[in-house]
Amino acid sequence: MRYLSLLLLAFAAPAAADLFALTETRELTLPTAGLGMLEIRNDHGYIVVEGDPDRTDIAVSAELWIPARDRLRAKKLMYEHLNLSLVVRDGAARLEGDFGSLHRTFGQGPRVSLTVHMPADLDLTIVDGTGYIEVSDIEGAVSVEDGSGSITLTNIGGAVSIDDGAGWIDVDRTGSTVEIKDRSGGISVSRVTSDVLVDDGSGHIAVRDIGGDLNILDDAGGRVSFSGIDGVIRDDS
Repeated sequence: MRYLSLLLLAFAAPAAADLFALTETRELTLPTAGLGMLEIRNDHGYIVVEGDPDRTDIAVSAELWIPARDRLRAKKLMYEHLNLSLVVRDGAARLEGDFGSLHRTFGQGPRVSLTVHMPADLDLTIVDGTGYIEVSDIEGAVSVEDGSGSITLTNIGGAVSIDDGAGWIDVDRTGSTVEIKDRSGGISVSRVTSDVLVDDGSGHIAVRDIGGDLNILDDAGGRVSFSGIDGVIRDDS
């Protein structure tokens, strides 16, 4: 028994040595004069975006998290692999945060989590791998392409477009059309002034208080509920 315990400790020691994680926070800013859009690309980590009608710049707080066997190794990996930038490209602001291919090195993987404050009148595009997304108070259009993780959009003035792999989707209070393509996860849409299109692979769909038409395509035949639809209803669930 004593030999078995020592053997188990020997195997556990290398795993314990990999439990260290380095956390850093970095700040980025960019003036937005003459720009019409912000594009965010992030591989692993949450994204929170808040619009402000009085802002004239984009302010980003990036929380970096990377696991390694010790602090020196974590610092080295961060220096060699971190891609974090906020620049102007082709007339738009572009925010990128990722660790390249390093996410395949560890079980949990390193993360770049982004909190963004931006002018409300800019359009917003998000391309994300995994992690939850929260967007609020944007007057422009919002487009989200997401691999996995919940998506919450609140008080969006422009058109909303979502292409999602897996995770809960909640869209509330929009001033234009809403189009959602989702492969897995529940969907809630409410208080939309225009048309709504939902193309769903699986999961519950709840829609209410829509000022335009409602078109539902549900391949899995999941539970669908709707109320307060002013326009034409087409339900192919």
